[in-house]
Amino acid sequence: MTTAKPAAPTLLLIDDSIAELRVLIDMLAARNWRTLVSFSGMDGYRKAGLKKPDLILLDVRMPGMDGFGTCRRLKADPSTQSIPVIFLTAAQDK
Repeated sequence: MTTAKPAAPTLLLIDDSIAELRVLIDMLAARNWRTLVSFSGMDGYRKAGLKKPDLILLDVRMPGMDGFGTCRRLKADPSTQSIPVIFLTAAQDK
């Protein structure tokens, strides 16, 4: 009897920086995570509703709807409210 290998977890990356996304995608692919990418908060919200990822990595600072607004929208929607969200930022305060 063969044991089916569990499906790789799916992670949704929401970030407007292509450079940051490339780093994350490479790092996650090395750990067998499947990744979905979105470049804006609104698109990420829509994609989360359609694809139901296992986890969302969300940039704080984005044009238009920022990470906080995106998270509020995700958590207000019954179809996405249970998806865990981790905030990321490359910003440096000096």
